[in-house]
Order: sequence, then structure tokens, then C-alpha cells
Amino acid sequence: MSSLLVVVGEPHEEDQKNLIVEQLVKGLQCWDTQRAGCDVNEELQVFATQEIQPVDSEGCLAFTHASKGLQMEILVQPGVKSVKSGLKKLLTASSKYKYVLFSGLTFQGTGSWILSDGAFTLQDFVNLTTEAEVAKALDLQQDAFISINCLREGEWNQTSIAKCGLTKKLNVSVNNDSQVSGDQSSLQSFSAYIDSFNETVAVSDLLKESSVVGNIRFSRPSMYVFPGGDGDSAMFGIAGFTMLIDGGFSRRSCFWDFAKHLDRIDAVLMTHTGQDNLLGLSSVFQRKTTGDIYPQIGCIFANTSEKRPGPTNSKGLLVNLTSEVNALFEFSRQIGLPKAMPALRGATVEPIKLYHKVGHGTLQMYILNPVKDSREVKDFLQQWDKSAKKFTSVGPVPLPDVVSIAALLIWTPSNPDDVITRILFPGTAPQERFFDGMDRLKNLDYLQHPSCTENSLKTKGKGGSRPASVKTTSQRKEATSAGSRKAEVAKAKSINGTPTKISPTSPKKSVPKSVTTSPLKEKPKKAASPVKSPIKKRAEHGVAAHFAESDAAFVEADVPAQPVAAEPVCPSQSAYSEVVIPAEPAFSPQSEGSSDVSSFENLKASNQQFSMERSMAGEFAEQQFMGNHQVEDPISPDQQDFNQQEVDLMGGGEPMGIPAPGPPPKPATGRGAPRSTATGRPASPSKAAVGKADTTAKRRASPTKQTSAQAAAPKRPTSFTKSASVSVATGRGKSELKPVTPVYVDLAYIPGHGDHNYAGLDFFRRVRARYYVLSAKSPSMETLSLLLDGKRTWGEHVDQPATVILTYDDMDSLGYWLGLNKESLIELKVDIAPAADRCKVNLQDHETSCSAFRLEF
Repeated sequence: MSSLLVVVGEPHEEDQKNLIVEQLVKGLQCWDTQRAGCDVNEELQVFATQEIQPVDSEGCLAFTHASKGLQMEILVQPGVKSVKSGLKKLLTASSKYKYVLFSGLTFQGTGSWILSDGAFTLQDFVNLTTEAEVAKALDLQQDAFISINCLREGEWNQTSIAKCGLTKKLNVSVNNDSQVSGDQSSLQSFSAYIDSFNETVAVSDLLKESSVVGNIRFSRPSMYVFPGGDGDSAMFGIAGFTMLIDGGFSRRSCFWDFAKHLDRIDAVLMTHTGQDNLLGLSSVFQRKTTGDIYPQIGCIFANTSEKRPGPTNSKGLLVNLTSEVNALFEFSRQIGLPKAMPALRGATVEPIKLYHKVGHGTLQMYILNPVKDSREVKDFLQQWDKSAKKFTSVGPVPLPDVVSIAALLIWTPSNPDDVITRILFPGTAPQERFFDGMDRLKNLDYLQHPSCTENSLKTKGKGGSRPASVKTTSQRKEATSAGSRKAEVAKAKSINGTPTKISPTSPKKSVPKSVTTSPLKEKPKKAASPVKSPIKKRAEHGVAAHFAESDAAFVEADVPAQPVAAEPVCPSQSAYSEVVIPAEPAFSPQSEGSSDVSSFENLKASNQQFSMERSMAGEFAEQQFMGNHQVEDPISPDQQDFNQQEVDLMGGGEPMGIPAPGPPPKPATGRGAPRSTATGRPASPSKAAVGKADTTAKRRASPTKQTSAQAAAPKRPTSFTKSASVSVATGRGKSELKPVTPVYVDLAYIPGHGDHNYAGLDFFRRVRARYYVLSAKSPSMETLSLLLDGKRTWGEHVDQPATVILTYDDMDSLGYWLGLNKESLIELKVDIAPAADRCKVNLQDHETSCSAFRLEF
């Protein structure tokens, strides 16, 4: 018995279809008839003659065929999960000859297979062979032979396979040139039949425009996290300004179904040049060259060479990253955008003013990495100019990641009683690269407290102790002019710093009675000085209208005054609380990326018990927690005069410091559609899960150090002073951690998708966030454990809640980890939110929805 797995990738251009067919035929010619014991030509002829129909499996087309001598599966345009599942079936099957064939686009330099939602690497294959079930099955098949055929590029060669240690345990061959003899006509007919299902989708069909534009407004500072396969995209919006950060891996841009309803995106931040970040942005810019469609784009922040050649005309199967980025900027030039604005840090960290509007607020961006004129930046630009097939690395980190943009966004509202919002986007920069930039921001008072306003900072003073909970009114009175507003704000200050209600001097303007406050905000904490106005109860399924909160702040409303929560909106989390799993794992899995041959022995141990325990966690989590959470966004009341009110009250300003977008085109229909606030909130996630925390497992303190789990309670540091040294228990005793200077933000991305070479224990000790975003197809459990270890060192702020937002979840491993760390999660007040790919943002005025996790600050 033999096994055959054929993976056919998606063509991006029509000419690439023929190349994929040629590669498919060439790969089938390398089938070893002698080893297999069956003629593949006869089997494929039967397959093509019977015209076997595919089934839709996890978003791809899957063909299956079985005979006495061959078990065959063909996957057309699959994702990473489908390929891993197919490989797992092939490796565990009791067949002596196992053949894997990939025909599709491949990244030049690395050789990574380009799939619909991510890249499949040699290391992914190695990791599959070390899984307990697969390792056990392969151990029972000592005489099995595995053959892999794909483009000869990057790591897919016999030398790399030997370095991984697979050849010591398995009979593995990569790109063997032996050919079969006999009639090849069956190969041609089979390939033609498969090619008929491998359709090329034009970018205009992939990203369709919308007839309803401009109906999405941000009533408060809002953040959307769009899962984009191996990468992700984020959008930060305030009333009057929208910023897009990265584009995700998928060619079908993960943010498009949301963004196409915006009239403009004022700025795009491309943090790095990588395979996880490129295709999603490139598709949008290419789409805009096909017609004058929404959204309009203002400018791009990116660090690239000014000596950019034009896009290459090659339609081969090898994809060069520098050529693709050059093509992206060529598309941007065609639609009239200025050159990309560099984002580099000098000797001092000076803010870039992105937006300012009188009476509304100011949005600034601080660049923490890379450093202008540094050796790494110069090397990167030199290799860029040479269109390098593969960039060099600095240690284990590729050079494009070393020079990744790390940016800190600060939104300061004009109302001194409104909470300041701070968001950290480290890109793929290793933590040491942007720590230096953070240290240069020591004088920023609003990075010294978990939550703050301008008034609270004035009350406490620089370097003061932890501020009291901040309470502000959500409905401010309208002032007649900027001068009178300043005077009234001055009068509003009391000795204790408590804001005083300002009497309006202009005629009252009413808000439609249907406007309700947002149900997505968390309950405000108890304030130091109570607010007398009652809090209006929120409807169970209602959402914030675009006129509520920040927009309604400038008009008089018949709505009771309401405290604004000092923390962003996130669902309550309680779904994991009932899971019961054994406290101790059957074994300790190796670190991510390990290719040690001994892993076969470790993973075989207690396999049956481990599989049963993981299965218990996965089944419970799917029943109690997983499932798609959808929240529909009703259209807010019609506000026909809102634009004029905004101009009159807020000065009608435009974004400052960046080029303004061009005039918008006239849409076919729907331009005058009512505006709506886009909200997509998942159902209640879990609070914690189950089991006993393993506080003695060794952890990584940094990319170069090993630390472990349980930290003793440190002395309480002052706001921005270095925290005291902390003793951390390890399996070999206690180790002293160096003091750090903490920075408090509302949301922070974990750099490098949570890889241990990018984010270690010090990241979670220094970057203390209310929300962490872990963008990864398979989240690292080691990274989540480091978060718990780091939070133990927060001193007086250890009780500050923290929530982890995953773009994707692997319930098999995540459920097990949650069970082991139940007590620590509860003790440290750490919650795991439902993954972004399971949350939906729906707009009721059209049939559009997209996967996204939404936060409102």
C-alpha cells in the first residue's frame, strides 16, 4: 500500500496556471514505481476517467481516491491547517511509500509554500513529525519511505533535512530526480482535470467595492483586529481619522470587507517587509488601480529604499519579497499617492503629529525602532537595492524584522477629563530593539500609570503614586468658542482635581431619543469622587450610535451624565471556568521550533494519557466557548446635519503632519446612507480555565536567557521608577531579575507573533498592558506562560486586569494550557478572549460581515 498527497496552490495570475500544471506533471514523473509497488499512471487514469468530484473541506477543494494499492488525496488551494491535516493522515497511514507533491507559488530564498492563509515551511513539517500521534505511528513503520517533491528553493533540500535530524530516524528524500517509465498521457489528463478546478480569481472579483460608503463612524477611539492568516491587520479609528496597520498574509485582504465602507484611510503603517504582511496590502493597492473606488488613502509610512526599480514582469512560481513591495509602491504611485514616508528614530524620540482638531484632540505617533543611519538599516537598504533573494539575519532574527517599525500611538482628547489612549505596535522588532526607544520616553507622564487623564496627571504630579480611578462625564456641554471653552475648563478645576459640570453658553441641540449608550463598555470602577448623575442602563443587544460618546460630547443631549470607563471595552470572560483537567501533564513538550531527534522518544512517552487529557480540554472548550460569535450593528439614527455641526463645533480641521487624501469619487448609490457605528463584539469569553498551575517549569527571561515560572512579590515601585529586583524560582533554584522601567499602555501587540526570539519575560515585565494581542495561527503556550510570569512582577499593579486577544486559537493545546494554569489566571486576573477569527462584525444596512475583534476605548 502506498500513499499520495498532492497540494495545488492558488495562482495569482492567469499565466501561473500553466506553470503549476507543468510542476504537477514533473512531480508525478518522480513517483518511484519500484518502491511504491504500484503504477501511478494507471491510478491517475482511473481518477481522471471517473471524474471524481471534490468536497469543500475547511475552505479548500479536497479529492480522495482509494484502491487496493494506493490511497490518494488532492488538495486544491488549501490553507495551512488543511495541509497539516493531510500530511498527518499520510504520515500515520500504514503505507510503506509516502509521496508528497506541492505545486504552487513559493517564496524565493526560504522556499516556503504559499497557501491561501499562510506559508508552510520545512520546520512545520519537522514539527509535525514530532507530534505524539505521528511520532508513535512512524516509530512502528521503520521501513517506511517518505518522498517530498516541490520547487528546489530554500530549505527544501536533502542537506536541510539532515540538519533537522529527520534522516536519523526516518527514510526521507527531497526532490529525487528519478523518473518513471511508460505512457505519460495519463499524467497530462489528470493534471488538466485538476487544473479545471484551480481557478484564478481577479483582484477586482476578490475585493469587490461597496455601494454603501461613509456609513461607519467611530464614536470613541476604537481598535479592530482582523485575523489575516500568518499575519494580521489592525485598524485604529477616532472621529475624523483612521489608521491601518499592516495587511495580513492572505491575498484576499482580511480588512477589506470592513474598510470598503470607509470613505478614507488617512494613514497606512507597514511595520515590516515580510511574507506575513505583504499580500494583504498589495491586493488593495492593486485593486485601486482598476478603478476610482473607496476608501481613499492618505499616505504610507514604510522604510524602503528610494532607489526602487519598477515591478518585475516575471510570472514564475517564485515570489520575491522586494519585487512584490516594489510593485506595491508602483501601484501607489499610479493612484497618485506620495512616496512612502520613512519612520525612523533619531537620537531623541520626537512625535509625529498624525491628527489634530480643535476641541477634539491630538493623535501622535512615537517611533521606537529602527534607529536612523544605524548599521542594520544601511545593510537592509543595500540588500534591498540588490533585490536580494533572501535577507541576511542578525542572530536568529531576519534583517527585515530587526529594522521593523515599532510605533507607539498616543491619543490625547481635548477634554482634560477624558482618558488618554496608548497603543503599542512593535511590529516584528525583537524586544531589545525598541526597549531603548521606550527608555527615551521616561518623561511622558501618561506612560507611568495604568490609566490616566490630563487632570489626573496634574493632580498627582510627575512620578506620583498610582492615580485614583478616573471618572468623567460622557456628555459634555457645547462651548461657543475656543476661548470660552478654555475659560470654562479652567473654572471647572477644583482643589481636589474633581471636574465640575460646565454650564453651556450656546443653545441646546437635541439628540434623537433613539440614541443609546454603548453596551460594550465595561463597568466603570468606583471613583474617588462620586458622580451624582445616574448611569443610564444599556440595552442588552444595543450598540453605540455614531452620535454617542465622543461625537455627542459636543452637543447637548437629554441623556443622564455617565462616567466613562477608564478601560477599553472587552466582553466578560467566564466560559472556561468549569473545565476539569488533570493538574499535571503527561509530559513536557519541547520548545517551539526544536528539531532535536530525541523529541521522538519524549513525545512517545505516555502518549495515550496525554492524548486523552488534551481531548478532554478540546471537547469542553468547543462545547462551552468556541463557535462563531456574531453581533449585528444596527444603523444609528439619521444625522443629516452632523457634518456641519462637526465643522462648526470642532473647527473643521484636517489631519496634520501627513498629506490629505484626494477628493473622494462619487459612489453609484448609497452615499447618503445613514451613518452607523461599526461594532463587532464577541459573546462572553472565558475568565480562566482549569487545573493547577505548573509554577516550576523553566521559562525564557529573554531571547537569550532562561527563567521560570513563579516570581516572589517585589517591592512596590513608584510610578515610573525601576522596579525592585525580583527573585524568580526555577528548577535549579532562584535567579535574580534585573530591575526594569515599566511602561503602561492600554493595548500592546506581542512582537514577532509571540516567537521566543522576539518576546521574552522582560517584555511582559516592562510593557504592562490592559490588553495584549497575540497574532499567530498556532499561539505559543510558552509565550502565554511568560505573560503570567511577567505579571507576577508588576508589584502594586499586579491586580490590574489583563486580557489576551488571540487572532486564532488551537483548542487542542490552548484548552490544556488553560487547565494547567487555572489558579494562576484567576490569581493574576488574566483573561483569554475568544479568538478574532471566531468574532464577527456585522452591519445591518448591507450583507457584509468580517472576522474581527473590536475594542472601544
